[in-house]
Amino acid sequence: MRMRLCALVAVVAGALCVAAAQTEAPARSPGTPAKQQSDNAKAAPVLLVTTPQAMQTDVDPALEHIEVTFDRPMRDKSWSWTGGGDTYPQTTGKPSYDAQRTTCTLPVKLVPGKVYWVGINSPSHRNFVSEDGEPSPWYILLFSTRSADGKPTPLPPDRVREAKKINAAYEKALGFVPNAKGKASTRDAR
Repeated sequence: MRMRLCALVAVVAGALCVAAAQTEAPARSPGTPAKQQSDNAKAAPVLLVTTPQAMQTDVDPALEHIEVTFDRPMRDKSWSWTGGGDTYPQTTGKPSYDAQRTTCTLPVKLVPGKVYWVGINSPSHRNFVSEDGEPSPWYILLFSTRSADGKPTPLPPDRVREAKKINAAYEKALGFVPNAKGKASTRDAR
């Protein structure tokens, strides 16, 4: 009798352990990065593509808009294009999202041979937010336009260091870095 009772307790305890293990493991969709799977509901929006790219030194001065594309729909009419002074581009209209609210466009007029610094959010302005209110981390688009004779315009080393420091914090927070091919790159893939 004692032996049967011990066996029954062991079977019940084993079943409870299996049930607990099944309820503790979150459902994961195939191909979703582990970090995103664990934080899926409240993860920060990932900036996938920027036009122009950060650190680009040969942007066509005829470019009429700056664009940023996120991995999910963003809150409509909510953005923080940040910066100011000489390095912020002249705007020619109001920002707007596409129909899916994943790409935000800032209409601009650029000048040949000029360096630009445009922030996507900042520590004090965090209005690029997903539909559920999660802000995208601060990211810097430091770029320059080609000169009138078509040559790249060098970026000031101090501004490059500052932008790289800010963007490294973005990459560390999300594990992604925006690129020009329309796909997010992980740090491990480089």
